[in-house]
Amino acid sequence: MKQPVVAKLTDHTLPTIDPFKQQLKNGGIYLAVSLVILGSCRALILFLIADWQNTRNADLASVLFTGLRFDIKVSAVCLILFLLLPMLPISLFNRWHWLRNYSRLTLCTVLLITIFFSFLDIGFYFFFGTEISNLIFGIVDDGTYAVLISIFSDWRLVLLMFSAVVAALLTASYFLKATKVSNPRAPSTVNKGLIWLITVLLIILCGLFGRGSLDTFPLSRRTTVINDNPTINSLALNGPYHFYYAYKDYNDDSFSNLSRAKILASAKLNSLAELKIAAGFNRQQPLLKTSGDKGPLFTKPNVIFVLMEGWSSHIALADNPQNQVLGEMAKHLADDYFFRRFFSEKYGTNPTIESLLLNTPIGPITQSAASKHSFSTANLLPFKRQNYQTLFLSGGNSAWRKHGQFWPRQGFDQYLGRATIEAYIKQKSDNPWGVYDSNLFEYLQKQLTDHNPEKPLFSFVLTTNNHPPIKLPSDYLAPPLAPEQYGFAKDNAKTHQSLTGYHFQSNALGEFMTWLKQSKFADNTIVVATGDHVLKGFANYSAANQAYNRYAVPVYFYLPPQYDQLTATDRLMPGSHKDLFPTLFELALNREQYLSYGTPLMHKEADSAYGSIDQGGYIFNTGVSTDGKQQLLWKPGSSTQLSEHKKPLSAQQLAIIQKSHYLKILQKYLLIDDVKKQQLPSN
Repeated sequence: MKQPVVAKLTDHTLPTIDPFKQQLKNGGIYLAVSLVILGSCRALILFLIADWQNTRNADLASVLFTGLRFDIKVSAVCLILFLLLPMLPISLFNRWHWLRNYSRLTLCTVLLITIFFSFLDIGFYFFFGTEISNLIFGIVDDGTYAVLISIFSDWRLVLLMFSAVVAALLTASYFLKATKVSNPRAPSTVNKGLIWLITVLLIILCGLFGRGSLDTFPLSRRTTVINDNPTINSLALNGPYHFYYAYKDYNDDSFSNLSRAKILASAKLNSLAELKIAAGFNRQQPLLKTSGDKGPLFTKPNVIFVLMEGWSSHIALADNPQNQVLGEMAKHLADDYFFRRFFSEKYGTNPTIESLLLNTPIGPITQSAASKHSFSTANLLPFKRQNYQTLFLSGGNSAWRKHGQFWPRQGFDQYLGRATIEAYIKQKSDNPWGVYDSNLFEYLQKQLTDHNPEKPLFSFVLTTNNHPPIKLPSDYLAPPLAPEQYGFAKDNAKTHQSLTGYHFQSNALGEFMTWLKQSKFADNTIVVATGDHVLKGFANYSAANQAYNRYAVPVYFYLPPQYDQLTATDRLMPGSHKDLFPTLFELALNREQYLSYGTPLMHKEADSAYGSIDQGGYIFNTGVSTDGKQQLLWKPGSSTQLSEHKKPLSAQQLAIIQKSHYLKILQKYLLIDDVKKQQLPSN
């Protein structure tokens, strides 16, 4: 008896769908999957990182709704570009098989790119505490090996990468299966005119969704200011848009795109004179100031500026016998000047260095088209005019960010880095970021001892060890450290390791200060130390009342009595990095001109004093503002903790913020003016 013939199931025996309808189906599946990816990643950040518990339900609903609009916006634009527009010429020739694999693979690729940027966004929130920013363009420049070591030392980032790969595989598998074509060469039976009409209508509809609004202005990041918590506000956007705006800001601020005319036009001003006035400068408050007359017997001191990696105020302020995070440095902070209400100007090491030494809001300059230029805004120039010997001493590699080539052009006589220090100590460090900070300060002692006494010495010193992965000398013994004092479990290994790195560099600085005070340099050397930024990834600072901890870094001054002008300055005087060099100019230099972008600490007044960071945070004597409208006030009886109580900014504080905005524009203008005058070729 014959067995029944069983037909082999192939694509051609599957139910056939019209190829035009198939493409519409592909677009619908893409849209649904894209919205699920973007919405899920937003929800993950919201519930794992953001302070949603203390956010009003109405604000949460507004953030989620605005986020959905942005998700639809980016998905609709991709549908137009990669599906709907190609469908128009295809329909004319009824050759839908040309589009068969193109649309599936292209839309699948777009989904994978969406996953990449969405998970990258989550990684930024975990490590940096913010959405994707222009810091992303400097990560590779930090050194690929060191960056990879840092990533793989954080289990959260490793888990995140694994999750991203799994999400990508599942998404690709589902999408390619769901969009499988039954009959690849079948023509469409739908009328061409109807196809065109439907496609054009869909393009118009997606165009409206892509615009995001029927109002005068399209949907943009201006729409995302919903409450006073910047983390919550940032969630209105998604990973792809965060990357887009980061790239746009980075590109807009590049030397190749900026001109004096563009800068003035962006400020809606007509001249440099108008810009100076808008930034708060006039005859009584000139941009170029002159340090005080100290008399004919004044002897210029040595000056040491120490920039400490990840030196957070939040960690330092919890130092006590059970949590000795400051080590030897604790007694010096108690004996000398320790300013607590200070913000770093930037949120990255290289941006902070450039801001401190060049007065620049544009970066990175060291790797830009202007890297071969010598800037007249450099803060080393007043020291050079007063015959200082100048040294940049880094624990890291001198090739990092092309520092060894760039900074000697800005007034440094020498740039010494890792190789020089390792040759001196006859030992190589196994830390990927640089030599041990104890060896760095040992070499600083040598430089101070060996320098020509006929010339005062200015040293800019950069530590590197307090950076993940934390690698310390094999004989290092940690003191009592208490993760529980920062809200973590007592046995939290990751937090304990972070505290060891913090202690090691702080203790190394403290031991140097102990040596200095016992040496012949005690009476003729000024020391200032501050953090380049907070220790990223240490804690979750997304809550509104964590704005101080999010941006605050310690500022320490050691001043021999004959140079001390800070005795009358309140230790709680607010400020930021831009105030430090003007303070040094007034302390160390006799009748020398300098750019007064910041205010010397001895000249600050409590009512008008402030500090700021590029991320939009402002610190005042009354509280901290992150939205430029309201401020969270200091807790009664506390100098560094914020309450939940909000208060509108005063008219004076609003004016300060406005002037600060124009100050950054003025800094850009003067930098571009420098470059345009010489028109140096790009790298």
